[in-house]
Amino acid sequence: MKPISGIRRANLIYLLETRFEGNQTQMAKALGSLPNLISRWTRDKPMGSAAARNIERVLKLEDYWLDNDRDNVPPVARDVEISDVVSHNLRVWMDKSEDLKTQGKVHRASGVNQSTVGRVLNKEIDPTISTVNSIAKAFGRNGYELLIPNADARQIQYDRDLYEKLDPADKEKIASFIDFVMSQAKKESDQ
Repeated sequence: MKPISGIRRANLIYLLETRFEGNQTQMAKALGSLPNLISRWTRDKPMGSAAARNIERVLKLEDYWLDNDRDNVPPVARDVEISDVVSHNLRVWMDKSEDLKTQGKVHRASGVNQSTVGRVLNKEIDPTISTVNSIAKAFGRNGYELLIPNADARQIQYDRDLYEKLDPADKEKIASFIDFVMSQAKKESDQ
């Protein structure tokens, strides 16, 4: 088992690389400390509990985030701009639709101003929940579907409309199969 100082060092380096692009000066400035202290923490100086809690507080991390060993955890994807996701999904929906291929047609079907539809497509705004729901309803879809990134490896791609029409027994088979595959993968990773 790793000592707590090693875990904190690894997590601090992870933060340094992902949030501050490896720039110790930027990290020190954000934390209100000296760059040489960051440098020592990333090399040989153990970080105390008070310093760890302060870093978590300043960077708005969950409590004891620095104390969790993340060696075998896959990296979390960078934040995705919601305007990019909505714009991309709306374009795909419009391209696939026979009736809603233009901003004007989406405007008439959804009740959302045509200029707002254009701003959503051009990523000029982060649309409101009301706007997202109205546009999605025009396509016969749910608002949350516009918000799902299409390349999210944590999501299963499937036909939601067809799934909704399945018998409860078939839905249970699908859930059971997913549970089985996940438990097999977990057993293999534990060995």
